[in-house]
Amino acid sequence: MTAIINRIKKHNIIFSISHTKATYEETMIAIEAGATVVTHLFNAMRPLHHRNPGPFGILGQAGTKSRPYFGIIADGIHLHPTIVKIAYSAYLEGVFLVTDALSLAGLSRGTYEWTNGSRIVKKGSELTLEENGRIAGGFASLLDCVTNFLNWSGNSVPEAVNAVTSVPAKMLGMDKIKGSLEAGADADLLVLSERRNEDGLRTLRVDKVWKFGKLVLDPA
Repeated sequence: MTAIINRIKKHNIIFSISHTKATYEETMIAIEAGATVVTHLFNAMRPLHHRNPGPFGILGQAGTKSRPYFGIIADGIHLHPTIVKIAYSAYLEGVFLVTDALSLAGLSRGTYEWTNGSRIVKKGSELTLEENGRIAGGFASLLDCVTNFLNWSGNSVPEAVNAVTSVPAKMLGMDKIKGSLEAGADADLLVLSERRNEDGLRTLRVDKVWKFGKLVLDPA
């Protein structure tokens, strides 16, 4: 495993620990060898056990230089809100949000052909495999995930947006040009407005979008 990771890293490819049954010890070996990211933390991985935390043990590695970034699917289906909050509280600098959205995201409810002869059922807020009912992906938007994260974590809007801007930019080694408003960075700008309902839940709306300094969305 170490040899494979080293070989991949030599080509400037980011090595990510993905869906795996790796033990805690195996996970740490991969991280020490150069794995810097964990894909879809908690999903399709060895369950957390009190005698061997598996890949989730990275959350307890406070203060270590090799602590990896990790992606969280905050769509309300893949993970319980409390799990998201635990992960974020353990390592707020490392969490970035992903949707796990498939190409079916914009389609109406129904059953669709998928790869390798599989069929996916889109119903309500879930995408599941027809043959066994397992989660097959998601169709939440990234703004939905940020809004969920905002409410579950109790963070401010800047803190929540950080998980889809500066953190993934740093993970990709692109923090000088993406994910910030620093001089010299790409002029990719997003204007959001926040609303609260009577229960105190917050929602975000996209007001304006600039790409490379050009206004590309202005609903008003």
